[in-house]
Amino acid sequence: MTKVKLNAISAIAEMILKELADLKNNGVDNEGKMKLTHHFKLSYKLFRRLNSPCKEVVEFTRSNKPLVEVEAFCKCYLSIQAGYRISSINFDGMDIDTLCSILEGAVSKAKDLSKEERNKNG
Repeated sequence: MTKVKLNAISAIAEMILKELADLKNNGVDNEGKMKLTHHFKLSYKLFRRLNSPCKEVVEFTRSNKPLVEVEAFCKCYLSIQAGYRISSINFDGMDIDTLCSILEGAVSKAKDLSKEERNKNG
């Protein structure tokens, strides 16, 4: 069952990355901004399923194969932080500390968005 869940999580993350590539090619209008924000929130949920601190996740991705859910989460975050501009980002060339900082920033941003939504709806 665990393998099935991991495969499903990876498949969703792959779909998010495909959407990001489409947004990069087609440009990000208001609908694209909403999609990107939705994908960011969804990729955060996928990342949380790893149930590990940022540093452990980054160290794992450096010693094993990259985790597509981490890539999707970081790319969504960096795109939002860059003013909804999608750029090509190569995580392979980044050192552990840099990637860990990006991941921690993404987690912080996702928590802030969740808090805003709860306050708005609550």
